Order: sequence, then structure tokens, then C-alpha cells
Amino acid sequence: MQLDNQQAVLDTANKFQKSQYYFKYIRQKFGTDHQSQVTAKPQKVKGNFIRQVLILCQRYYQLIVRDKVNLIISLLTAPIGVFLINLAIREKEPFILGNEENLALPSLAQTVIFVFTSAGIWVGLATSLQEIVKENDIYLRERLVNLNLFAYLKSKISVLSILAFLQTILMVGVILVAFSPPESETISWLAGVTITTFLTLFASLCLGLMTSATVKNSTQANSALPLLLLPQIIFSGVLFKIEGFGKYLSWSMISRWSVGAYGSLVNINSLVPKVKVLPDSTKIEAPFKITEVYNPDWSNLSLNWQMLLLHSLIYLAITWMMQKRKDII
Repeated sequence: MQLDNQQAVLDTANKFQKSQYYFKYIRQKFGTDHQSQVTAKPQKVKGNFIRQVLILCQRYYQLIVRDKVNLIISLLTAPIGVFLINLAIREKEPFILGNEENLALPSLAQTVIFVFTSAGIWVGLATSLQEIVKENDIYLRERLVNLNLFAYLKSKISVLSILAFLQTILMVGVILVAFSPPESETISWLAGVTITTFLTLFASLCLGLMTSATVKNSTQANSALPLLLLPQIIFSGVLFKIEGFGKYLSWSMISRWSVGAYGSLVNINSLVPKVKVLPDSTKIEAPFKITEVYNPDWSNLSLNWQMLLLHSLIYLAITWMMQKRKDII
């Protein structure tokens, strides 16, 4: 009799475990379905590329706008730098050849466009150096779910490009007010200086993103700024005459092509005084030599722009590769 009762209890228990009530009130409520937890594999949700880009752009835009102090500094740094040049040289016109020859004019013009370039590179790097490394934890977590790498980089490039365009407008506005425009032989001064300034900023932003994707923390990103900026200054071809291997090394610098584009627009070669011959046949040459870097023709100007674009594409490709290496799935 007792065995029959035990068997009845076991049969009832087995029947209950197979019923929908056990699944509903025991397994689902108390999480006792260990086998299903072990065998179930997390499914990666496939995200919509365009939707992700829009959401990421909106989020990134809101982050930038909320930090008003950094935004204002980012927008005004380059224009203030350009304005200070005008104060430093007082009433001199660096891009206009006066009635009298001026031996110092070509060097002055070169110095001014060098500051244009340096300001653009500085602002571009400072704006983008933190933009990936500061989001490493968030990026890795979202990447595990459904974050598209191209969508992520597209959002960064899109928002930073808009910011670079605003920086360009402000910087070019100050240039037009502070300096008399030269007579360009290829394209209008306004269009030429706008394109050159934007490409300089954009290439610098891409270099900053590449560095941000490479370093491991924000401290390293901050420390990288002088290491990135110093070669740009040294190998720009302004402070030193670049020869031999240094000439080829300068091709890997944004500053070389930015200064070349500005110099072509200004036509610095036309500012160089002619060689004077004294009665005793002694020749007096200007300290500044005519160089093909500043040729005012369209082929030279377009080459400089193309090289700035090429730099940007290379930096973005490396950025993509560095981000791809962070994948753990």
C-alpha cells in the first residue's frame, strides 16, 4: 500500500513537471531552467546602418553642444590666433607687393601662412584627440550587441566635419577682415583660402581620430599632441630648408601641403624682389629664394589639395583598422 502511494506521488510529480503550470510558475519565475540557460546562445541583433548613423550623430552632437566651454574654445582658437598676427605685424600687408621692393616681404608672407596652417592643425588635433579613446568602454559594450563600425566612424566624421566647417567660416572671416587679398592666378582668394583651411582642419581631425583610436587612455592622447605637432612644424619647409631624406619625410606632413596651398594662392614667388646688379657687377639677391612649392599654377594648387585629401583617407583607414582590432567576438 505504501509503495503504491509513493509511486502515485512520483507519477503526479512527473506529470506536474511536464505541465505548463510548472514551466510558468516554477521555471520562468525562479529561473530553474538551467539546461536552457546553458544551451541558449545570445543572438546578435542586426542593426540598421542609416538609423545607427542618425542616432550616433544625434548623441555625439548633443555631447558637443552640452560642453559649451570646450565648444567655444574650439571655435575661437584659430580666429583669435589669426587676429593676433594682424596685431603683431601692425599695418603691414604681407600679401601685397607695394610700390617699393621689400626684401622681407616674402618671408613675412610665408610666416603668416605658416601660422594659418599651424592654427588649423592645432585646432583639428585638439578637437579630435579624445573623441574615440574616451568612449572605449561604451564602444566595446555596444559593439558586442549590434554597433556597426562604419556607422560609428561615419557619425564621428560627419559631426566633426560640420564643426570643421564652422571653424573654417570663422577663421576665413578673420583672414578676410585682417589681410588684404592677393591677386590669385588660379581661383578666387575667398574660395581658395576656404578650401585650403577646411582641408587642413579635416586632415588634422582625421589624424587626431587615428591617434585617439591607437592610444589606450585619455592621458596618452593628451601627451601625443606635442609629439604630433612638432614634426608638423619642423618639416613644414618654413623654418628650415628641407633637403635629402627630410624632403620625402615632409611629404607625410599635413603642414607641407597646407603651406604649399596657401603659398600658391598668395603667389609668394611674385613677392620676391628681382636680383639687383651693382655697377661693379656684384649681384644682390633676396634672402628668400623662389621655390616650386609656391608655384601659382592650378596643377600645384590641386596637388596640394589632393595630398591633404589623401592624408585624410589614410588616417581614416588606419582608424578603422585600429578600431577593428578591438573586437573580441
